[in-house]
Amino acid sequence: IVIFDRFFAEEAYSFHIRKHHPSTLRVLDMQDMHSLRAARSDLVQSFRHGQQPPPFTHTKTKMTQAFMKEIMTYIPSSSSSSSFSSSKVSLKSQDIFLREMASIHRSDVILVCSPYEKYLLQYVYNVPSFKLVLAPF
Repeated sequence: IVIFDRFFAEEAYSFHIRKHHPSTLRVLDMQDMHSLRAARSDLVQSFRHGQQPPPFTHTKTKMTQAFMKEIMTYIPSSSSSSSFSSSKVSLKSQDIFLREMASIHRSDVILVCSPYEKYLLQYVYNVPSFKLVLAPF
């Protein structure tokens, strides 16, 4: 068994494991969904730079509840969307999403800390449920 502590480690070393020890169980400990955190960070940065559309107008110090809801309900995707949220997510965050999803699909078991992230992986991104283990530690 080998445990990768983040998708970056899985990217860097999983092919060595697969090549030299093909029967080894590969476990990805996600710790958190990096692509979700990166995308939400991009949206918060857009707030700091005053880039919200009219329904999300705010003062410099107070974010509206509508914009906070937009941030908290944002779901990363590989497709480019014309929605406000998608337009504010950087190419770097989109790249993280694709790399993280590839790492998840290459792994045999994925340890997920959050029930919400487990839900996203299983029902939005179609990761087989037998690969997902909720490990909220």
